Amino acid sequence: MLDDDPHNEAADRADHEAGETAGESAVTRLARMPDLGYSSIELEKIPRRFWEQTLAPLGRQQRTWIARRIADAELRDVAMELAFELDMAESGEADARARARHAALRTGHPLPSPPPAHATARSSVQVNLRLRRDDHERLSQASAAVGLKPTTLARSLVLNGAAMILREHGREHLAPPARPVYTPLSLD
Repeated sequence: MLDDDPHNEAADRADHEAGETAGESAVTRLARMPDLGYSSIELEKIPRRFWEQTLAPLGRQQRTWIARRIADAELRDVAMELAFELDMAESGEADARARARHAALRTGHPLPSPPPAHATARSSVQVNLRLRRDDHERLSQASAAVGLKPTTLARSLVLNGAAMILREHGREHLAPPARPVYTPLSLD
């Protein structure tokens, strides 16, 4: 290749990379790019109406650090107050989750377990359930409240529900032995 040739390897490489990304969506290309660090955020350059959503995903120390970097004292005070309010809101949400978990543990009924006569000597059969994200989140919250894994709680709920249906429809011989009826936990 001659030095005066305008077409060089760097240009070929750039053309090739542009060709690879031409078929991709902007969202796909954006997902591959590294995130900017919180240290590159200059809050005073961001419109004030976006300050809350800029600071909300960050941690407490990061918010404070960003707010303290503002040169103007009045704006810095506002930013520090906003960071404090976001911290208090997060603390309130964490406290509410802890109180709900505690209340569920204290008022919830113990989950029944299979009787010893129901041994797992035989091979098992798998049942798959598809849940929407919001339903899975509710299942996860309920399982955390009673101290179980989501899969364990789902299995218990399915088996208990099947046993109740069999008892209600007069097929008690197919259902496991009757146990005290437990009221289901409210997932709301």
